[in-house]
Amino acid sequence: MYQFLFFFQCVCTNGKPAYVTINIDNNRVAKTTQEHERVWNQTFQIQCAHPEDSTTTITLKTSCSVLGKFHVQAKRLKEESLINGFFPLLMENGKPNPQLKLRFMLWFKPADMEPSWTKILSNGEFQGLRDATFPQRSNCQVKLYHDAHHSSTFQPPFDLCGAPRKLWEDVYKAIEGANYLIYIAGWSFNPKMVLVSMISFQILMVMFE
Repeated sequence: MYQFLFFFQCVCTNGKPAYVTINIDNNRVAKTTQEHERVWNQTFQIQCAHPEDSTTTITLKTSCSVLGKFHVQAKRLKEESLINGFFPLLMENGKPNPQLKLRFMLWFKPADMEPSWTKILSNGEFQGLRDATFPQRSNCQVKLYHDAHHSSTFQPPFDLCGAPRKLWEDVYKAIEGANYLIYIAGWSFNPKMVLVSMISFQILMVMFE
């Protein structure tokens, strides 16, 4: 997971009010307001986890047309960390438009460089991640998982949550070990879903206890 920081200003201020969108591959992650002067001075912090071959596309638009685009590979951003300056935008034919430039600063910050992440589990007095959407909750016994399912040999690039656990196996063991009540809440629930397709040693231990 990493963060992008954006600041925008267009060198061409003639024409209709325009706005800027930010896409990572096919997913839109941010959008500015529409400004006639095409000076936004807006900052976005985008938390995401994408492979190195993904592409971030910054697009300048009006309400009825696409004025130009700028593409940057995640690998380049990871290597350079900071991209800052006036950049010509590509037209629909793929050629740069020298009369239309967009000024922005794009900063890559790896998640393991964020001090607050390392305090989540190590400091009981920690008050939550900085700039998070929701405040930290208490007494909820939340467990963090790298993914819903992964192989036994999976190792994350950096480890903030302890050894990787298997979500479906933990759910299975929690249901099998319930003494009085099983309460499941969610937006979608299928009682016929198979949680564990391959019986592991840990599951066998639960079954025979």
